[in-house]
Amino acid sequence: MLGVKFSSGKALRISAGTSFRVYNKKASIRFGKNNYIRKSCSVVVGDGVLKIGDNFFMNNFSSVNCFGVIEIGNDCLIGEGVRLYDHNYDYRSAENLPLNKKGHRKGFISIGNNCWLGTNTVVLMDVKIGNNVIIGANNLVYKDVPDNSIILAKQDPVIRAYKTGEQE
Repeated sequence: MLGVKFSSGKALRISAGTSFRVYNKKASIRFGKNNYIRKSCSVVVGDGVLKIGDNFFMNNFSSVNCFGVIEIGNDCLIGEGVRLYDHNYDYRSAENLPLNKKGHRKGFISIGNNCWLGTNTVVLMDVKIGNNVIIGANNLVYKDVPDNSIILAKQDPVIRAYKTGEQE
């Protein structure tokens, strides 16, 4: 991480199998104190700014993908398999190039204090999540969430009996 701005308060614990990849020496990464990242997580920073407050917990198999700005407040919990993306392919570019050659549009993600993002939550670019927010499992967050909110992915299962050989 030569040239990368990296700082951490005391007690940054990172479990086995977690990877940090930094693609640009302009990147800036700041962790507060008492943070814990569990196993097999991924943190990718391009030339972005990643700021994480105090008492942060990220559970197994989650990822942070930062090419713009991602800021996470104090006392936040990230469930298993959560994904944060502050950028997207620049598919609207007028250039006649394949998608993977058009580059990225960079944005931001802001997560307030005392938030819990449940298992398999995905947060997309240009989203502000307020303070004291709970996002239930399996949610796609693509617009702002106000303070003191709970988001549920309410999906009622359809259960019906069938007979062997029955046609749809």
